[in-house]
Amino acid sequence: MNTSKGKKPVRVAPVRRANAWQKKLEERIRKLIVLLFATTVIGLMFSGLQAIGIPWLVSLLSILIISGMTLLYYNDGINTGVADTEVSRRVEKAEKENQHVMKEDDAACYSILRAVVAAGITFAIPIILAVIASLGSKAYTYTLQDLPAWLTQSYGARSDIMAPLGAYLREESMGMSDWVRLAARVFGMVYVNLFPDPLRQSHLIDQTLPLFFLLYPLGYIVGYLQGPRRQAILARKQRKAKKVAVKKAQKRSLAEELTCSGAEVHYGQRNDREDEKNRLI
Repeated sequence: MNTSKGKKPVRVAPVRRANAWQKKLEERIRKLIVLLFATTVIGLMFSGLQAIGIPWLVSLLSILIISGMTLLYYNDGINTGVADTEVSRRVEKAEKENQHVMKEDDAACYSILRAVVAAGITFAIPIILAVIASLGSKAYTYTLQDLPAWLTQSYGARSDIMAPLGAYLREESMGMSDWVRLAARVFGMVYVNLFPDPLRQSHLIDQTLPLFFLLYPLGYIVGYLQGPRRQAILARKQRKAKKVAVKKAQKRSLAEELTCSGAEVHYGQRNDREDEKNRLI
């Protein structure tokens, strides 16, 4: 009967922190900006989901897309945390052996503060734009521009009808708050698709958009915090794989010795006929 042995919990030793973590900050910000640009483009590509006409399906697809993009930031945080932890382990070993540690190696060590600052700087513009838009947001009210299309198309040429309604066709230019709101929504277009009626729910969108922009940097930071644990798991797997490889090599060398480089296996006992032949010789 097979019994499964429980795995031992992974022990994560304290990680050496970078002293001059600012030297790698610009590199991490550039990497996150590229990721932000990619997710923004993906969001714009799926901005036409409202055309489907099925609110629950649009919301479901938007949630899946947002979850997938958040996972991108989470995975990037994990990979970065693993790489930084590996550098920290090498530097720790070098310091124990009284070896000189290069400044570049020290700067590349694990640093939670660098991850937080990089994520904060990268998402500062979208968050600030969203906060400004939320402060100037107002609840939706019926405006003069909401004349139904059937009225303007059917009676647009009749002056007796359209003249009294001329005020309804008055257009207002976009103000600074409108441009700020537009810029903020460019970064969070996928989030807008979660709402069945973005026009009438614009106030709710503006009020909650800053919270949405916190999702991506939090995903990155949480992933980075998992870096040391993930590195410990990978290191344990590598040690096990190395042990298995060594055992296989030992068995292979033992088999070659027993077979005398490919000859018949004798296991310490030779054939009597071979012994007689050796005596005659």
